Amino acid sequence: MASVKDRISKRKEGQLPFQKGLATLLCFVLLTLGIENPVSAVFPENLALGKTATSNGNYEPQYSSDKAVDGQMGPLNSWISSTKRTGWLQVDLGEPTDFRLWEIYGFNDRNMDYSLQISSDGINFSDIPDTNAKVTGNRESQTSLLLSTPVTSRYVRVNVTDTYDGLAPVIWELKLFNVKEPETPLYVEATSENNRAIVSFQSGNPNGKRITSYTVTSHPGNLKATGTESPITVTGLSYDTEYTFTVTATNEIGESQPSAPSNAITPVEAAPSKPVLTLSHNNWTNQDVKVTMTGEPGNTIQYKLNNGSWETYTDKITVSTEGITEVVAVQVNGTQKKSEEEKVEVRIDKTAPVITLKGDATMTIYKGSTFTDPGVTITDRESGLQAEVEGFIVPIQTGTYTLKYHAKDSAGNKATPVIRLVNVVNKPTPPPPPSYYPVSEVTLEEEELTMTIGDEPVELEATIKPTYASYKAVEWTSSNPEVAEVDMEGNVTAKSAGKTTITVRTLDGNKTATTEVTVKKKVTVTLEASPEEVTLKPQQSKYLKVYVIDGKKRKDITKDKETTYSIDNDRISLKKGRITAGKTEGESVITVQYQGEELTIPVSVSGLTLQSIQLSEETFVLEPEQNKQLTLTASFSDKSSKDVTEKSTWTSSDPDVLEVLENGEIRTLKSGKAYVTAKYDNKYTRVRVLVLDEKAPKKLKLNRSTLRLSPEETFTLQVHAEYERGYTELVSEEVEWVSENPEVATVDGGEVTAVSTGSTTLTGSYGGKEVTIRITVK
Repeated sequence: MASVKDRISKRKEGQLPFQKGLATLLCFVLLTLGIENPVSAVFPENLALGKTATSNGNYEPQYSSDKAVDGQMGPLNSWISSTKRTGWLQVDLGEPTDFRLWEIYGFNDRNMDYSLQISSDGINFSDIPDTNAKVTGNRESQTSLLLSTPVTSRYVRVNVTDTYDGLAPVIWELKLFNVKEPETPLYVEATSENNRAIVSFQSGNPNGKRITSYTVTSHPGNLKATGTESPITVTGLSYDTEYTFTVTATNEIGESQPSAPSNAITPVEAAPSKPVLTLSHNNWTNQDVKVTMTGEPGNTIQYKLNNGSWETYTDKITVSTEGITEVVAVQVNGTQKKSEEEKVEVRIDKTAPVITLKGDATMTIYKGSTFTDPGVTITDRESGLQAEVEGFIVPIQTGTYTLKYHAKDSAGNKATPVIRLVNVVNKPTPPPPPSYYPVSEVTLEEEELTMTIGDEPVELEATIKPTYASYKAVEWTSSNPEVAEVDMEGNVTAKSAGKTTITVRTLDGNKTATTEVTVKKKVTVTLEASPEEVTLKPQQSKYLKVYVIDGKKRKDITKDKETTYSIDNDRISLKKGRITAGKTEGESVITVQYQGEELTIPVSVSGLTLQSIQLSEETFVLEPEQNKQLTLTASFSDKSSKDVTEKSTWTSSDPDVLEVLENGEIRTLKSGKAYVTAKYDNKYTRVRVLVLDEKAPKKLKLNRSTLRLSPEETFTLQVHAEYERGYTELVSEEVEWVSENPEVATVDGGEVTAVSTGSTTLTGSYGGKEVTIRITVK
């Protein structure tokens, strides 16, 4: 029978394909569970990672107990028992700790029977009274079981009581997790549509188990609705009743606490739809325009022209006034509820354009020269009209040519044509020029030039004065051709690191000019660390990896003999890639040097626990070539928070649509949609971005449909713009408001101020869309 060492050696070549397959399987499982982007899923902390591990003994020294809790898996990075068929491995969590999910990664299907035990002193162990604390007849390399209830213990032991092949038990990695019910949903917001509410929210941390459903509850009424994602619609609401809503999240472990109440909404009866307006001419015309209005049976239609008085529509109306006439119409139902206003523009232009020549009506040019038409000016109600030119000029043939200019506006009105005469005549013979002009000066645009070995040649351009000098020949020389050489055309090629002077000299007059050239070596490698920034609790340890990047090649140099490390203080220590924090909290910096390259890694030692990270935006809409600065805030266990924007890692799901810089600044490139993901201390969050060629919302939505105030009372309106694909954006500060009756209520920047008793309507405009709200002051 082959030894354990022999069996491991045979599988060494298959280690990399197995690890790749494991990563692929993990992504597939996450997608199956409904997690669209596995990178952004929130994983719980592995409580056993880096803790002290002991066992009944090791097969050989290199298969020691700590290999099972170092976060690395593989046949050559595992614990192997010193006894056949049986063995035990235990981990010291440092203090009594809650856990519920336990996972073991074994060597193929060798380990057959497991049992899990706990202890407070590391000596006396007891079984966990739970069916999921034991495994019999295991045939999988990975075992993952969820206990019925959380267990609290400092010491946790795994007993392997038998193996299939009779050889020693092998454990690649032991992992413990404290999974629990999800955190409370955040940012609950409700909007009303007739007798239903659309409730949107943001999911809290799922705490290691996928959220299976959300439940929305109304207050009052206790009406409920469930769904698997935001938003969720609650139906059956009563009109003129004020509601708020709370949301809970449910996973395999249980249900979260209810969220904070949403904003209040009051459903109101829907107004009728806008009437349909049909024009006999939709564009500019020089004819009278007939307007036809249609609505729903039983309703009436009221209309007004421009700012005139409202009238009841009975039959077609005819508009004959020149210019733009705005036709505004509403539909009114039996309860006198009015629809939103429907507006069309009637465009009538019965006046022909007027063409005025620019320049002279008669022009003279020399034979063989280029004719430039000064053009015309067109005066018309319609701007931007272009003239049509009839006729042409033949500059190489003398004679008189006629150009006739025509114009026609969009309404069909034609301008009276105007004419320009162009005479082409022979040019008088000039006196002979002087026979010789000497060179007075030569200059080079660049006084200094820096190049890198391997760069494309740089062409230096010499300027000779006067520009009409008779003899402009020059010669080029380099003071040190081994650093950079120059050819007869002034092209400089970098050869080796150093400095040289490039000189240009005119053959006529011996005038010179110089450029100082510095040549640098080309940097081909960069250093990279994983993680890029380290956060530790006092006396906690984490592993660090350092890589050298050369083109597309990436090499682990963590333990390379050419890699050196230095630390700026004694708060931490570093040995064989393992960073260990002392008892003192504070900041440290690790400096890594390799082959002349240098990399710094910031380290923070803090007893605080990172609770969550929050982006300044949840979703927003931009146009191409527009920038947007994001801010990332981290919240800690002592309820403090800080800006970690500059310390986070930023990525774009679609770099063709937008790119994101290291400081969280977004730069859009073209239309499309993408996610921007922020990572800080192993936590992820993201924002949805929609990029539109033209940022035009489909409609606007208010946080209130009606508002009742007392005199001198104020209220701030919130307006959201809705775009395609379900994207919304808060645009309150950009909306322009108008009050129908400022003596009742005024509005400034969305803040409504009640003035005196009465009623008025406020109208807000943004992106070509309008929204209205009725204000009652009592």
